[in-house]
Order: sequence, then structure tokens, then C-alpha cells
Amino acid sequence: MKKRLPKLRTDKEAEDFLKNYLSDYIHWENFSKSTFEFEPKDTSIMFRVSSRLKAAIKKISDRRKIT
Repeated sequence: MKKRLPKLRTDKEAEDFLKNYLSDYIHWENFSKSTFEFEPKDTSIMFRVSSRLKAAIKKISDRRKIT
């Protein structure tokens, strides 16, 4: 029987999950297409946003530990 992959929110959860027998989780429905950007980022942009939107973005980035 094929099982769905669980949502892993921490490194600890991922490490614990990888200790399991994984053959039941490996099937095409658990994979999705991904794209990667390999070019170096050499420029930045600036734009104005409301302080409310800025605070909301900062809250999300802090929660995800993004600087």
C-alpha cells in the first residue's frame, strides 16, 4: 500500500521520518516538478510598501527564519 508523504516542519521531524522504511512512500504521486535558479544574483530592487504590509512580511520571514 502506498502512503502519502507527511508534512515535515522541522529538521528533527525530517530526521525521524528518514529512519523509517521508505519504500511505501516512493511513487510518482509524491513527486512534483521543480525549477532552480542557478544564475548568481547581481542586482537588487527597491519598492515602497505600506508599513502594515512590511510588518506582515517581516512577521512571516521571522517565523521562517529568513533574513
